[in-house]
Amino acid sequence: LNISGCAPVSSSKVVLVTGTTCPSPVEVMPYTQDFESFSTCGTVCGNACTLGGNWTQDPNDDTDWLVDVGTTPSGGTGPTGDFIPGTSAGKYLYIETSGTGCRNATANLISPCILVTPGQCPVLTWGYHMFGSGQGTHNVDISTDQGNTWTNVFTISGNQGDQWNRGLVDLNPYVGQTIRLRFQAITLNSLSGDIAIDGVQLLDFATQPNNFDIVAGAINNPSSVTVFDPVVDLIPATIGGTF
Repeated sequence: LNISGCAPVSSSKVVLVTGTTCPSPVEVMPYTQDFESFSTCGTVCGNACTLGGNWTQDPNDDTDWLVDVGTTPSGGTGPTGDFIPGTSAGKYLYIETSGTGCRNATANLISPCILVTPGQCPVLTWGYHMFGSGQGTHNVDISTDQGNTWTNVFTISGNQGDQWNRGLVDLNPYVGQTIRLRFQAITLNSLSGDIAIDGVQLLDFATQPNNFDIVAGAINNPSSVTVFDPVVDLIPATIGGTF
């Protein structure tokens, strides 16, 4: 699979963000966070959840992302295992919507600072799970100023089926810059609206064997592909940004 517009990129501009709002150390691509080292924090709506690896909860949103393993408490929504490593014993982050305090709510998950390095096709990729009749919206935003302002690069809403899906975002516009990511869940007034994420990676798409075999099967099912911005080549994943 080829992503149109991917070409070797070089940059003499390297911006290392410093200051109290950018925890040390600054991470550098390639970067992977599968949340396996995080401590679980229960599945009760509204639980406070302290994270690791310089990932933080937004203190100004409505509820926290929870670290979970296995299935979520409610039937008809949520995953039964994680995305990476893809087992029932693996951990992931999710929003529990079985409590009224987590409905019609926004939850923001903030990444550490990550330096985007040059490559043939630098991308952000992650797994998201949005199963249930009451699904809301999942957004991903990028900040280049330590989280003071955000640019939306990915959005998807509604029931996406009982499986993990892969998101892809082009990072070429951010080469040489230090960025932070914001994974956002916006829930509806429904107990069937759990949203989960896992396996956050920033890497060079061109170096991946067969460009992610895990999603290659979707090439024969174009209806499963959702495009956020126009692309030339069909990519079997949900795509944000312009490739």
